Amino acid sequence: MDYPKSDATVGLVGGKFTDGDPGAGVAASRDPSSWANLVTDELLNVLVAGGIVPDEATNTQVRDAIQAIITGRFTGSAQLLSAPGYQKFPGGLILQWGKGNGTTGGPATIMFPTTFPNAIHAMTTSTQNTAAYAAVLTVAPGVSNFEVDCWTIQGSPTRSVAAFYYFAIGH
Repeated sequence: MDYPKSDATVGLVGGKFTDGDPGAGVAASRDPSSWANLVTDELLNVLVAGGIVPDEATNTQVRDAIQAIITGRFTGSAQLLSAPGYQKFPGGLILQWGKGNGTTGGPATIMFPTTFPNAIHAMTTSTQNTAAYAAVLTVAPGVSNFEVDCWTIQGSPTRSVAAFYYFAIGH
């Protein structure tokens, strides 16, 4: 979308509409119907995408539609705000979190609430007591390296069972 520059009869000044200046001999611009319809159609498309029913008497509809579109990209199936939970962002970044239980000297496997379709970039764990954990990436059987849906935490061989929290970033 642009100003109707290809139609010289519109009377743009400096590429923009003008109210004119009769004293200087500058006529007011006229809006061609094709351009006015284009602008209106563009705005109506934003309203439809935002789930807004057009109303001539409301002058906040484009703002409301843009807010609805943005909010929709971060809610619904893009998030699970419980524990375990996740948030998916436009562009593919995924954050996941939750809680697990370790065993003395044994592994604990975290099954993520949603799959990282490409990779895990970072993961951190913290424990509720003094048990130490070393995070080791493992992939569930039958899942390719690019569809990571679990992580194994190896417990300390000398410490007692510990609950732990995790936070993972991937895409």
